[in-house]
Amino acid sequence: MIWSSSDKDVATVEGNMVTAHKLGEFTLTVKTVDSGRTDSIDMRVVPMVTRISLPEEILLKVDDSQLVEPDFDVSGGGVYTEPFEDGYELKVIQELISLDVLKVERDYEEKVLQELETIENVTNTTRSEIARHQVRLKLINDMLRYSGSGYATVKSGYKNRDGSPFTALVIEGKNLIGKQKGKAIVQVKSVDNDKIANTTVIVE
Repeated sequence: MIWSSSDKDVATVEGNMVTAHKLGEFTLTVKTVDSGRTDSIDMRVVPMVTRISLPEEILLKVDDSQLVEPDFDVSGGGVYTEPFEDGYELKVIQELISLDVLKVERDYEEKVLQELETIENVTNTTRSEIARHQVRLKLINDMLRYSGSGYATVKSGYKNRDGSPFTALVIEGKNLIGKQKGKAIVQVKSVDNDKIANTTVIVE
């Protein structure tokens, strides 16, 4: 069989070994010697990321959004700063809540429990309500106990007063959107070879 490349500047073929030379697209074709039959496939040479650079911190306000644009160090060249198609993905790996917010929530729960405990005719509904607030207060106190640097890690099961999950930010595509006051550790990962970088997003 004979292998060939449609663009030798992008990639060349020796035997059945393809060598990439620069970013671009080419068609790889194989031809049988005896019958002359051919088949081909379109291929693309993409950057091989060796390092991802991000700011250490990103500041956001609630309801604001920001596009994440990492710098990619690419083997064989300089810095590739244009986000390439499907070249990286984002995810939140940790969320933290402001201690100031958490202390307000603690005071709120303590006040609600004090009011519920003064009720004379306690019903099953009241008992369930007391238990729910006690669980939330315990979670808050646990989070405060192991907090530091103005923030506490959000423990599994912690929810807002209305029962919705605490969410400092959400990710839509490549955009970060601030939702609640807090902090989030966001991971950026290249899809070609799983190079990883983290950044801290502070939502104020």
